Amino acid sequence: MPVAGHGTVPANASGIVANMTVTNPIAPGFLTVGPTPGSTSTSTLNFGPGQTIANLATVGTGTGGSIDIHSTAGTDVIADLEGWFAGY
Repeated sequence: MPVAGHGTVPANASGIVANMTVTNPIAPGFLTVGPTPGSTSTSTLNFGPGQTIANLATVGTGTGGSIDIHSTAGTDVIADLEGWFAGY
């Protein structure tokens, strides 16, 4: 998901801070957020079926100013941008 250079995030942003929310999951699972697919080895948040839960994540941007969001179960994901930073 491209973030640098989109919305209020400048093209030179090297990372973001976002509140990640999972809602309506169909099964237990976890959400990971990182700069590239597979780059995050720990969960950003864990959830159960039907649960709505949120957690703050600080994420460096990867190639092209993107972040990767991955869920192990079907769910809706909401990412609320809290801020950005450069020089990460």
